[in-house]
Amino acid sequence: MPHCLIKWLHSYLPNHLQRVRLPAEFLTWTTLAGGMPQGSWLGPLSFIILINDWAAGPILHKYVDDTTITGALSSTSRTSDIQSYVNRLLLWTSKNSMKINYSKTKEMLLGPLFKLNVPHFDIDHSLIETVSGFKFLGVHVSNNLSWNLHVDYICARANTRLHYLKRLKWAGLPADRLAHWYISVIRPVVEYCAIVWHYGLSKNQTESTEAIQRRAFLIVYPTTASMPY
Repeated sequence: MPHCLIKWLHSYLPNHLQRVRLPAEFLTWTTLAGGMPQGSWLGPLSFIILINDWAAGPILHKYVDDTTITGALSSTSRTSDIQSYVNRLLLWTSKNSMKINYSKTKEMLLGPLFKLNVPHFDIDHSLIETVSGFKFLGVHVSNNLSWNLHVDYICARANTRLHYLKRLKWAGLPADRLAHWYISVIRPVVEYCAIVWHYGLSKNQTESTEAIQRRAFLIVYPTTASMPY
């Protein structure tokens, strides 16, 4: 990396100030000892560069500040290397002056092993919560590898937005605008990351997602309710 680029980035980081605003007054300015201005374009990029050298385990998924460590567990030995990976993570965070958000750190056993009594790992002598489902980058993953949790989640969100589609209909919005609102606001919820989960849906789960589309169609085009589509 060119030295001039490093100096340019370094000049952007120090001497940032912040203060707290109360209803009737401002508190005094305080110079920040670290961090990045929120909302800056360089913020996410700088963070990605910062964590680029961390490689705690053989299977590591990093997306900005979300990190997932994956390890295989045998049904016979019931031993895992996850604890050693976490220890490496703690060493790395200590060297880089970073902290782990323990309240957001979860452990989940996938597949048939979730029924077994497997020793849990800890961070700084604190046991990590074991969960049966977790929202991973917008997709709800269950420990039994079914998509019930995710389908229920997206259907609940989409049905809530269908209510607003009805209100827009009552307000007199034309059909083309209603269809555009559905495509922009509701359909992305139902189809988000569908390439990952849609192939594994059961018949009932598929019907639940298709029912949302049918309800939206009847709201936007009520005069064609009896027509096949």
